[in-house]
Amino acid sequence: QREEQRAASEAAVYVLTNMLQSVVERGTGQVVRRAGFRAPAAGKTGTSNDARDAWFAGFTPRLLAIVWVGFDDNRE
Repeated sequence: QREEQRAASEAAVYVLTNMLQSVVERGTGQVVRRAGFRAPAAGKTGTSNDARDAWFAGFTPRLLAIVWVGFDDNRE
């Protein structure tokens, strides 16, 4: 049997999810909307300090996707 434990308050999760939704609607992740994805979604983009790598972590109520773009040998 699995024991579940609350990791954060509902209010905190609501605020965080709202912030991450704005990344998809108006921020650096809005390319997903321009590509035609219309489902409710939230996410976060990022790059390494020297911009050699880029990533996006996004989620919907039913899906999670994480994409990383770069070379694993640290070249440009």
